[in-house]
Amino acid sequence: MYLGGNQISEIKGLEKLVNLKHLSLEVNKIDGIQGLNKLRKLITLFLDGNKITEIEGLENLMELKFLSLENNRISEIKGLESITNLLELRLNNNEITKFKGLKTLKKLGCLILNNNKINEMEFLDNFDRLFDLRLENNEITEIEGLNLLKSLQVIVIDGNPIPMRTLGVLRNNYSLNPL
Repeated sequence: MYLGGNQISEIKGLEKLVNLKHLSLEVNKIDGIQGLNKLRKLITLFLDGNKITEIEGLENLMELKFLSLENNRISEIKGLESITNLLELRLNNNEITKFKGLKTLKKLGCLILNNNKINEMEFLDNFDRLFDLRLENNEITEIEGLNLLKSLQVIVIDGNPIPMRTLGVLRNNYSLNPL
């Protein structure tokens, strides 16, 4: 169901759509996530381009595999602990500073956190299925623990104040080539 660009400010009236699998509420005026708790079969959820400041109200969406909250006002990753089937998480263009709140997402294959305020990478030992990690335009100065990401195929880290010597070590140790 696509409800993008409709000036919606509150998520309501969806509780009877219990078999809904795909929902897009992009480019609206939503400032809080609520009204989704009965949509237990939801697989994809787009909430890009809203005014959301906190990740909440997703506890019952245990079948969710794709979540996009790009272009919001989120400063902290939390409220995702019960969504353990999540395969892709997109949080571009928010105000996130730390990787907290991701430890239970062990099935995550793609994590996109471009254009935030992240300054350190401290969660990597959890993600043995992560193949795509994008951290473009953050505030990261050191990269450690990439060797723990056995499935990693794509990493995008340009636009960070990472010293050239660190990038050289990455290229030598991980067989990475610049794009």
